[in-house]
Amino acid sequence: MSPRPDNIPSNPNFTYKETGWAGTADWLGYGAPTSPQLSQFRPFAEAREFARSLKLLGWLEWREYVRNAVKPADIPSIPHSAYKGHGWLDYGDWLGTGLKAYHQSPFLPYEAARDFVGMLGLKSSAEWRAYCGGKFERLPPKPVNIPTNPDKAYASKWQSWGRWLDVTRAANSSKPEVSPPM
Repeated sequence: MSPRPDNIPSNPNFTYKETGWAGTADWLGYGAPTSPQLSQFRPFAEAREFARSLKLLGWLEWREYVRNAVKPADIPSIPHSAYKGHGWLDYGDWLGTGLKAYHQSPFLPYEAARDFVGMLGLKSSAEWRAYCGGKFERLPPKPVNIPTNPDKAYASKWQSWGRWLDVTRAANSSKPEVSPPM
């Protein structure tokens, strides 16, 4: 086999992602774009119905299922690739949860979310995770417009967990009165 020429990308799926990438079969010239791939899987609506029947909560659980369960051969492990342009929206739709990825979620602006979180009186990232999991009955549930992983959702504005939780306020308060933001 001869070496790859410099003007041929080693990862054409990334290089041409936004400019017409139609799959490996098309790239290698054997078959119509995506048709060999789709012909081996259930139609999108049927596959999505199967995925929803699993009652998984998100992409991480889907990934775990694919790795450890006996998945039917006609259900793709990577549905976002198999069904791109053929019904695929996102994993929230695929699994029936309606959840969006952080970059798609309509979260509150960072400052408004941080102001609300600061009034909760939490003192550590461990307490934040417990709060997100519903472990603090004295506090209101986490609003859906505040991310569970604020360090990722607000990466460009993120400073620290202490700043997010406003630990200075938390240390000086005994029992905060908190209302969820709108």
